[in-house]
Amino acid sequence: MAFRGNEDLGGGLAAQFQIEHRFNPDTGAVNSANSFWNGRSYLQLTSKDVGAVYLGREYTPAYFIQVKSDPFGNDGVGRAGSVALWGNYQTPDAVGNGTRASNSIGYKTPNFAGFTASAAIGLSETTGLGRVQSFNAEYAAGPIYAGVGFEQVKDGSNDGRGVTSIALHYNFGVVKPILYYAQGKTDAGGNTKAKVYMIAATAPLGNGLLKAMYYDLDSDIDARDRSKIGLGYNYTLSKRTNLYIDLGGPSRPTSRTTAPTRSACATRSDRPGSARTGRHSTRSLR
Repeated sequence: MAFRGNEDLGGGLAAQFQIEHRFNPDTGAVNSANSFWNGRSYLQLTSKDVGAVYLGREYTPAYFIQVKSDPFGNDGVGRAGSVALWGNYQTPDAVGNGTRASNSIGYKTPNFAGFTASAAIGLSETTGLGRVQSFNAEYAAGPIYAGVGFEQVKDGSNDGRGVTSIALHYNFGVVKPILYYAQGKTDAGGNTKAKVYMIAATAPLGNGLLKAMYYDLDSDIDARDRSKIGLGYNYTLSKRTNLYIDLGGPSRPTSRTTAPTRSACATRSDRPGSARTGRHSTRSLR
């Protein structure tokens, strides 16, 4: 459940806000007992010429490289997901580790002929978790998308942890291949490293979109190694609603082996950064 607004202040300036409450639609239970607005919760001032400054709880800049590269938009059983594509790293946060940082101060540049950049600091204040520093640089023009993301935690109990990622997409029209690589640093001092490679693609098919991905994660700790194959199809019913079927499962035995699973339901798109983001279904929104 989300509320957002935009106010034109004149002279090329505008103010925005967005607040999100996350819950499980099938039970009504909240996702987090620690925070009612545990999704995005921020205020933003935007200048057409200078860019945007925001304050509050928001996705970290590094996240957008990852979510735009997962053809499943981090949702469904076929997804790669942020934990895998960040090499087991998660943004530390008192509300719950994931991809958002509370108490953020961030800046987004205007679009310069397809090039944009964003930087943010998530202040740990009294939590002792550490200060989150995150950055991205993206280029999107014509058929090309390229992005670099970097995130690091300074001080606190998560000092030294972080992730570096790079992605390249090229839309040939009949198919869009996606290449992605990241290295995550976890555990004390960020001394445990994990590298992850992903090859993925989307392709228009009939009145919908075919999606496929494969990733392989190699960690310093063998028990955390894993790989996965995902395959899915979205069938478009309207501008905001589609039906989908997803299939996902491990491509080799791992310590987190799960049986392949299928899912299908109507969905609505809201989450930023992907073609099918933040869908509303009977699953909890993460």
